[in-house]
Amino acid sequence: DYVLAYEEGVGGGDTSDSPSYAEENIDEDEDEDDKATQMSAFSKLEKRQNRRYYFETNLQKMGLEIERRSISPLLGRTRFVLLHAPFPVLEKQAQLLCVKLPVQQSDVDFQDRTALPGFLDSLLSRIGIFEFDAKTRKILEEPDFFTAPYSSDRRKQFVNWDRPDILFPHSERSRMVYDLLTRAHYDNPHLASRMRNHYRFGIERLI
Repeated sequence: DYVLAYEEGVGGGDTSDSPSYAEENIDEDEDEDDKATQMSAFSKLEKRQNRRYYFETNLQKMGLEIERRSISPLLGRTRFVLLHAPFPVLEKQAQLLCVKLPVQQSDVDFQDRTALPGFLDSLLSRIGIFEFDAKTRKILEEPDFFTAPYSSDRRKQFVNWDRPDILFPHSERSRMVYDLLTRAHYDNPHLASRMRNHYRFGIERLI
């Protein structure tokens, strides 16, 4: 339903060569300024890793399922986090966000605009302004539906109510998952419990 991507080993404002204590051997005679710079870079990297961990943990607490994917090291250090929302989560979000779903096919017959009288319509028809390709015509010919805000109490009234996998369109599923991303905390829960007025949350702020 949603895909997150990040580069492993890259901290905020750091280059892709951010040092790690597990990989970097610091010379005893190394300049103190260089040591301080490496300490700062490692600290930023570690902070981002921790925040990402807490963020993903809280997403799971919200009910999202997480699958982690990585690509070949030869292609880079990009990591992907696939987010899937089970039906109960989607149903709860749909009611919270007042998502509208089709309930009945529309029986309203709209008159073809090209058949309307008038100089403008005749002119537009003559120059082919309403001539679309096959793909567009197929979309325009799809039936219209009356819609209503989703409610679990009236689930059977909605089109495809018995098929949870397609009940909610992909666009709405992504929007509902994004709403969870904007509300998930990424603070250390132990620190946050002592600073209740300073919760940090949301994917935009985390980035």
